[in-house]
Amino acid sequence: MIPVSALQAKLLSKVEGLAIVIPSGKYDQTFLVADADPTVAILLDGPHAFNAFQSSLAENWKGAVVEGVDIYVDQSSIYSVSSDGVKLGSIVISGDQPNLVANIKEGPWTSVELVPLRRSHNSTAGAHSEKVGFTSWQAILQDGNEKIVVFERSTVEDVED
Repeated sequence: MIPVSALQAKLLSKVEGLAIVIPSGKYDQTFLVADADPTVAILLDGPHAFNAFQSSLAENWKGAVVEGVDIYVDQSSIYSVSSDGVKLGSIVISGDQPNLVANIKEGPWTSVELVPLRRSHNSTAGAHSEKVGFTSWQAILQDGNEKIVVFERSTVEDVED
């Protein structure tokens, strides 16, 4: 369970920081909001899972927002990005920068890209940085000594690239 003190009712376009948006309506979906610049919303479920767009464009989605989550990876799900390429829906660490692999649509084209999960001020990430990926991960809310799983992704095998 999530403490009510950790929840806010907001439009997706108003969410700031690394957050999970829990859907409140029949047509709403679960989102991860990445604290990138600009802020990016990534669908986490449904037929468009791991499609991403600027969250400022999301005036119609709403839900219960859990801001201040942290991403934890299952170290047993590690894979080599240099050998296997990136896997849609996985977490990729590039240098010291955590990213989520998502589809980004720009005009008629869709590309698979690394979406930074946090704003990078002095990151060692770059085009030539070492990269490792993790197919299993969780969004965790820390409440005192308790860790609450807000969202869990245990595999990316069922997501079409």
